[in-house]
Amino acid sequence: MAAGASHAGWHVRQERSTYEGRTLLLVAVDRDEIVGLLDIELEDEPGSLCLRRQPGQGFAWEFSVLPGLWGQGIGTGMVREAERRLGRQGVNYLEWWSMDPRSQDWYERYGMECINRHWRFAVEPDERFTRAARGSRVVYAHLTCPEEDWEKARRLFRVITQPPLEPHLCKGYAHHF
Repeated sequence: MAAGASHAGWHVRQERSTYEGRTLLLVAVDRDEIVGLLDIELEDEPGSLCLRRQPGQGFAWEFSVLPGLWGQGIGTGMVREAERRLGRQGVNYLEWWSMDPRSQDWYERYGMECINRHWRFAVEPDERFTRAARGSRVVYAHLTCPEEDWEKARRLFRVITQPPLEPHLCKGYAHHF
């Protein structure tokens, strides 16, 4: 979908996530095979999903296209169809988030505005985590920090750098339509 690698395509083949609010699910199919998906949850309460606190918005939870089909317009087609359907419902704003640089490039080429940047990373546990876990074994912990605090976080924690837990810069995008 978003011309970038995504775990969404793998995840949807296993089980679709459930959401509290109303949703729009678009699935692209070619010869009885799912080749793309876009799963959006609409906000009932402004600011409950999106950073912006205004009515008429939603959050794109899953967006993926099979890697062999990138660049063929499948993702663009699904986004345009979502804009059309959501516009009829009074929705004119979506937020998109990604840790994948190729997807981030796609969002920017599509004209979306970057509204937030933060690091998502995993750390090896130390006494701070094991004390808090009280008898549970902490294998690793997932953390986030603002982009400007990344160097400080790297000094404070034992950041895991090996895939699939390596750090990623997550970017959020505003999509007005």
